[in-house]
Amino acid sequence: MLERLRQRARETHLTIREVVLAAIEREVDGREFREHLAAHPMTDLGIEAARLVREERTQRDGGDE
Repeated sequence: MLERLRQRARETHLTIREVVLAAIEREVDGREFREHLAAHPMTDLGIEAARLVREERTQRDGGDE
């Protein structure tokens, strides 16, 4: 793990301390986001989200022609 941190620090021209702190900040931000998201009720779209997105994209892309 230390070698991976050193490599990342070299690649980004940061200190190992800065790399570690940035990783911790990303983890905390991600956790806070997931907690915030979990606090909201689920929304039933009545259709799978991926299918809905595909249909909307098809409609959008087909409507321009």
